Amino acid sequence: MSLELHALLAAQQSLTTADEPPTGAALRTRGGRIYTGCAIRLDAGTGGCALRHALAAARAEEGPGLEVEAIALVGLGGDGDPVSARPCADCRRWLAVLAPGAMLGYRERDGAWASLQVAPHHPGAKA
Repeated sequence: MSLELHALLAAQQSLTTADEPPTGAALRTRGGRIYTGCAIRLDAGTGGCALRHALAAARAEEGPGLEVEAIALVGLGGDGDPVSARPCADCRRWLAVLAPGAMLGYRERDGAWASLQVAPHHPGAKA
């Protein structure tokens, strides 16, 4: 099963407000393990995003030796079709610290699948 499909299935488990689309994330470690996360947003400003939940699950299981190879991030529209989902500034910081060098795949606003390599975190730099 592709990482995108794992992320899509995770997104279907999200609990979000009407203002935010359900999102799911899936990551694969260098050892081949898959971790997923879904968005939990109880109201404005509380809860957590799918990407951080997946990263936290992987770190909790694998510890400081965690090496992330690839990540997929998927959002769902009201009709259940994939919509744009890009990491926010906070998530980019998490990625830089916990998944440097990983390939991140996500949907652009036009629906195209895009990917980029996560840059490492530099202390003192803005993410």
